[in-house]
Amino acid sequence: MSFVCIPRRLLSLTLLPAMACVAQTAVHRKNQAPAAADQSSWPLTSLVVSGNHAYSREQILAVAGLRIGQVVSKQAFEAARDRLLETGNFRTVGYNYEPNAQANGYAGKLEVTEEEQLYPIGFDSLPATDAELREVLKAKDPLYGDKVPATEPVVKRYLQYLSSYLAGKAYHEKIVGALASESSPDLVLLFRPAVRPSIAQVRFTGNKALRETELQAAIANVAIGTIYVAPRFQAFLENSVRPAYEAKGYLRVTFPKVSTEKASDVNGIIVTVAVDEGQVYRLTAVKAPETAELIKLAALRTGDVYDGNLVAAARQKIVDTWHRRGYLRASTVADKQIDDKAKTVTVVLHVNSGPQYTFRSLTINGLDVVSEPVIRKMWGMPAGHAYNVDYPERFLKVVREEGILDNLGKTDSETKVDEEAHVVDVTLTFKGAPTERAKKRKEGDQDQTPSDGNPSPENRPFPLI
Repeated sequence: MSFVCIPRRLLSLTLLPAMACVAQTAVHRKNQAPAAADQSSWPLTSLVVSGNHAYSREQILAVAGLRIGQVVSKQAFEAARDRLLETGNFRTVGYNYEPNAQANGYAGKLEVTEEEQLYPIGFDSLPATDAELREVLKAKDPLYGDKVPATEPVVKRYLQYLSSYLAGKAYHEKIVGALASESSPDLVLLFRPAVRPSIAQVRFTGNKALRETELQAAIANVAIGTIYVAPRFQAFLENSVRPAYEAKGYLRVTFPKVSTEKASDVNGIIVTVAVDEGQVYRLTAVKAPETAELIKLAALRTGDVYDGNLVAAARQKIVDTWHRRGYLRASTVADKQIDDKAKTVTVVLHVNSGPQYTFRSLTINGLDVVSEPVIRKMWGMPAGHAYNVDYPERFLKVVREEGILDNLGKTDSETKVDEEAHVVDVTLTFKGAPTERAKKRKEGDQDQTPSDGNPSPENRPFPLI
């Protein structure tokens, strides 16, 4: 059934008690009061809701306040429309009602256009659990869901609900709600204190394998002095404290409870972390499905207590080897297959080589026409050869150690990578460093080395490996 909008100046001539039809649409502002009001009232025998996707019919009617059997008139539908618009969950709301087929009541319809942008809700630094606060909103708001619009009416209403609930827990700090991405990669509607405390100290309880000072040292650089954000602090624990435990074989360590309290001596909070260390696991096997060479490079000893630091070092060794072979974007993964019953772990190594890069050209800066050919002849990486990332610096080190150039000062190597062609250009820069002999030469001393200042060049190039 389509909506029919009747001009208000014709309402008094058209609307009859036995046959009434009213349609209204609205956006976020209310329409002005109609010039003439339909005073006829019949019971509502049916009610259709359309246009809804995020909200169920029951949720919408709970806010609209319309129910089957209720005696309704135009004013009842307008009030329902206004209540829905005031929530901030809808862009437009329209209504329609007309006599039913039996002519003993009204068949009504509500048509809504929902706010399209919906966001998950998050909480930070509030004295209640996320689950507890979500239950508060769910109990108060019939339109509550996994995601909600971040409109002003929604935010204002939720702030009122949360503030009232937290006041009952003796928490009277001002809280705010706004879109943020600090606690998640995606935008969330985050409710938090208006003034958030910074972390002054981190304490640990339940730890036995590691001293509290060790745990504090592991997290201090990333946590102390930062604003406390619960999800971000959990990331600090996973990225800083967990590796310290995995280095000693505690692969199932967890941090089941994190609590905060105001510090008494400074303007900040003390975060207390409960630790469940679990048990020690041993390395039982190392596998490499793609190539057995990875096992040899990793050199991990089976039978020992699993050491996360050694595994990380093995991964880096593999990556460095691949880089020297021209695979500049290589990366590794060390999957852990954990047997909780036997308290053992198998490490499975994988390498993603990516494209191989080759050497293309060499540019030498800072040398004269006599010295440059000497250095260029020593350079042993031919064009088209797999590019070794370590070669330029090793080459410069040999030039210095073998005294190929007199009065050699600072040296530098710079690479330019062509990602499309997968080739690398290298620039070597040489600078002189005046010596006593050079100073005497400048003053006219005749006891000096030949004018070119270079020893006889070697006939062999500096090897690649």
